[in-house]
Amino acid sequence: MAGSGQPDWAGLLKWSLAHSDGTAPAREISDEERQWFAEAMKAHTVDDVAIMQQIGAFLVKESEDGVSEEEMVQTKEDLLQELMDIVDHVDRARDLKVIGGFQTVIDLLKSKHDGLRSRAAELVSVVVQNNLVVQEWALGFGVLPVLVTLLKDEKATVVVKSILALSSLVQNYPAAIAALKEEGGLGKVCELVASDDPRTKVKAMRLVANICVTKEDCTEGINETTKTIIAAISNEDAQIREAALRLLSCWTSKLKPLPQEYAPQLKQAVEARLAAIRGIAPGEDRDAVMEEEDLCGLIVGQI
Repeated sequence: MAGSGQPDWAGLLKWSLAHSDGTAPAREISDEERQWFAEAMKAHTVDDVAIMQQIGAFLVKESEDGVSEEEMVQTKEDLLQELMDIVDHVDRARDLKVIGGFQTVIDLLKSKHDGLRSRAAELVSVVVQNNLVVQEWALGFGVLPVLVTLLKDEKATVVVKSILALSSLVQNYPAAIAALKEEGGLGKVCELVASDDPRTKVKAMRLVANICVTKEDCTEGINETTKTIIAAISNEDAQIREAALRLLSCWTSKLKPLPQEYAPQLKQAVEARLAAIRGIAPGEDRDAVMEEEDLCGLIVGQI
C-alpha cells in the first residue's frame, strides 16, 4: 500500500501484468500475494465509500466556521466534481445513498448559487445514465419536476446541464418520458429549440429526437416549434443543422400525413440544403456533411 493510505496502483498494475499478460512463465501465486491483491482492491472500495460519506457530510452544511460563503460554494462545486468522478461507475452510482441520496442532490438543485445548481444537474446526468435502477430511484424521489423547473433558469449553463440530466433520466425509460410530458417538460424543452444559446438549442433538439424515437405521441410539442426547427437546417453551426435534421427525420417518420402548412416549407429547406451539400467538392469538407446528406435524403423520402 502507498504511504498516503491509497492503494499502490503502480504496484498493483505490475503484479497484474506479471500474472496475466501471457508472456511470463506460469507459476503458482502465493497466499501472501493473493491476500495483498485482495486487500488492495478492498481498500479502494472502502476509500470510495468513505470519500462519498465525507463529501455528503460537507454538502449538507450551510456554513463552516472561518470559511466565507464564496469559499463554501467553491468547495462544494469541487466536491461535486469529485463525486461525479466516483459515481461514474454503475456500482458506485448505486452508493449515492451514502451521501443522503437524492434529497441532498435536490437541495443543491434548488441552491441560490448557479454553480451548485449546474454541478448538481450534471451529477444527476452522470449517476442515472444507463442505469435503470437509479433512474427509477430518481424518478420516485421527485428529481424530474425540479429539473423541469430549471429549464427556465436564468443561467444558460444550468439549463444545458438540466437538459442533459433529463436526457439521461428518460433514456430508454418510458415511465420517465410519460412523467416528463405530464409535468409539461416536453413542451418546455421544445420551446428551448428557439433559444439563442447554441448549446441549449442543440441539446434540446437531441432530447426531443430521442423521445420521439421512443414515444408515438411526441409530435404535439414539436408541431408548435416546427418552423424554428426547419429554419435551423440552414444554420451556420454544423451541430445545430444536424440536430435539426435528426429531429425532423424522427418527426416526419411519426407524423402521417405531414401537416400541409409545414410540408412545402420543409421540402424547400431540405432540398436547398441537399443542393448546397452536393455543391461541395469531394474531400474533407464533403465528408463532414455526409450525415446531413443522409438525413436530408431520409426526410425527403418521408415528406
